[in-house]
Parts: sequence; C-alpha cells; structure tokens
Amino acid sequence: MRLSEAPLNVELRISEIKTNKEMKRKLNTLGIQTDELLLKIYDAKWGPILVKPLSNGNSKIAIDRNVAKSIKVEDGN
Repeated sequence: MRLSEAPLNVELRISEIKTNKEMKRKLNTLGIQTDELLLKIYDAKWGPILVKPLSNGNSKIAIDRNVAKSIKVEDGN
C-alpha cells in the first residue's frame, strides 16, 4: 500500500520509493529510505503527512502528500 493510504500509529516498513533521484536523495537525508521502520502519526485531508522514523529518536518529518503516494509500505511486524 502507499504511505498516503496507510493507517495511523501502525509500525510500517518502507518497501519501495518510486521518485526521481533528487527526491530519493532528499528523503534519504531525512532518514526515509527502503527498509526503514516508521509510524504515520498525522494525516489530515489536506496538507502534509507526518511520520516518525523509528530509528531516529523523537524526530518527526512532514512529507508532501504527492511524495507519500510514491512511497510503498508494508506492515512492519
């Protein structure tokens, strides 16, 4: 499923990122990369999606909704 469709507060594993090289590089610097575990913690109908990478302490990252549609995730358990 896409990150934009994933449920809130469930451990997720990034299985694939289908964006251009520049966006992958930017996401990578934020700790968003393949096989990373994260929690989707906020998702309003408009605006960015807020995620918390589980390997990166208490940081929270806002991801553009269109970018979130290009990130495939699966159950992290």
